[in-house]
Amino acid sequence: MTNEQHLNSLLNNIAEITGEATSREQAIKKGHERYLYLENASIYGGWRLVGVGVNNGAHYGAFGWNGCEPRLKYKLMVTKLEGILAGLNCLQTLINKE
Repeated sequence: MTNEQHLNSLLNNIAEITGEATSREQAIKKGHERYLYLENASIYGGWRLVGVGVNNGAHYGAFGWNGCEPRLKYKLMVTKLEGILAGLNCLQTLINKE
């Protein structure tokens, strides 16, 4: 599995839990204005998680972030996505206990 495939697998897990889309087509089907996307620009420092507008292709912050977060190298992006997943899984566990 390539680095990109691994990151996209983590992103797909996050999207499944949150109900978000990870492509323009999915977003349209779900009636969402944006979809999650992992953008990589090694010249600028690496990976960034963004929301992409369905109608305009503009990049926005994902999950309420401002969109100006620093780019991360592969290993740090894995840590970030795994942290998001851990938080979501913890939240689901707490909700299911109620």
